Amino acid sequence: MRSQNKFQNGFTIWELLIVVALIVILIAIALPAYQSRLTRAPANGAADPVPDEVADALQSMAWGSIAFNNPEVLSYGQTEVVQLVLSETKTENQLLSIISESGQRESYIVRVADEMEARLTGSAFEIMPITPETQIVNASDVTEWKWEIEPKKIGEQKLFLTLNAKLLLNDREKKHTVRTLSKTMHVRVVWPQSVAHFFWTYWQWICTAIALPLIGWSASRIFRSKKKNGS
Repeated sequence: MRSQNKFQNGFTIWELLIVVALIVILIAIALPAYQSRLTRAPANGAADPVPDEVADALQSMAWGSIAFNNPEVLSYGQTEVVQLVLSETKTENQLLSIISESGQRESYIVRVADEMEARLTGSAFEIMPITPETQIVNASDVTEWKWEIEPKKIGEQKLFLTLNAKLLLNDREKKHTVRTLSKTMHVRVVWPQSVAHFFWTYWQWICTAIALPLIGWSASRIFRSKKKNGS
């Protein structure tokens, strides 16, 4: 009976189970350290691993709420304002109630640092910042960004809203930028709502378009008249 509990190499079942248990324990101890090294190592020529001071700064970042308006429909040539507000203490609903500009209101939870940069871009729009794009965040107050936009193309266009955190590292002399929000806003640009608005906005171009053919036609008549009289 004792010989039946042994394998051909002489090990008993209990000895084999002990060996397997030791192997499992060693794997459980070594695996977390290996995974940690693997996540820090660059793969396929990627960028260098994140330094410890940057990782520590990322871990210490606070959470905050943001809200902004998305002007979904704009008339060609019409100016509109995009407003973004951020707070570490107010809720998303509270920030949504602060948005006073027109359009669809949206809110998100994002990572927040003491210094934040908000940018609004889009090749189909003329965009002018009303507030500084980089601002110091007051933890007990609301930080606000505003841009004035004017569409330059008809049809479905895009605005790109990005929010970046400026992290101060341990030596307080270096900064590391972390993108905490990247949002694409879809805007439909239509023709002006009235002929009067269109004429008021683009009267210079309309007058030029009408005047040039008239000047050409008048010059042609004068030239023909002089040529006829000369002959």
